[in-house]
Amino acid sequence: MPNFKIFTADNAPHVKGLTYGGRPFISFTVNGSFHLSPRAAQMLKVKEGQKIVFMQDTQYPSDWYIRAAQGGENGFALEVKNAGKSLGFHSSTLADNIAATTLKEAFARVRYWVTLSSPGTLQLNVKQTKVTPPAAYNHFNGKPVNN
Repeated sequence: MPNFKIFTADNAPHVKGLTYGGRPFISFTVNGSFHLSPRAAQMLKVKEGQKIVFMQDTQYPSDWYIRAAQGGENGFALEVKNAGKSLGFHSSTLADNIAATTLKEAFARVRYWVTLSSPGTLQLNVKQTKVTPPAAYNHFNGKPVNN
């Protein structure tokens, strides 16, 4: 019997009306400004003011996961970012830790597509990242050049 990958509304790569074709992602800058796409927030079932945590697989350190904080966990509090288009938070330490285990190059900004790992948990796809190198980043307005 074949092993099927099942696509549902929770893990489909395209949902109309959401940024980047509805593909869920998380991105962060070298200074630690994190952004969670609307679709990723929807998949995690989190809103402004709620908290999320990141988990690193100790056996496979380049494997990172995200989920809503559970009772008593002091996660990262989400706030509205990007003129109301996304949720985010700031942590340069977390950005450094993720980048150190998943990237082989310097970056100004990086985007990781995320997939549903289990209900309520997303996994960063470290094999398909979109990296904006430092030279292509305009530090005056915080936006990529030609991107």
